[in-house]
Amino acid sequence: MKQIRQLDKDTLIVGVLILMVLFSIVQAVQLAGMKSDISELGATKSIKATSASKTSSGKSSGSAGTPTNLKNLPGMVGGC
Repeated sequence: MKQIRQLDKDTLIVGVLILMVLFSIVQAVQLAGMKSDISELGATKSIKATSASKTSSGKSSGSAGTPTNLKNLPGMVGGC
């Protein structure tokens, strides 16, 4: 009787390990897909940013070099 219970435990452990490996493989495939989507998105955005900078390069303003998120930084962190 003990031998049957031990066999059931071993089978259960092997089954759980197989499921975990399969789950990890699925996640790796999903991550690879997300990375390729992000790289495609980045290439698209850089093309748009390059074309936008070419069209607006004639316009210059005093604060063009400072992004808006840096202007609001003291308010975001509750500065003095």
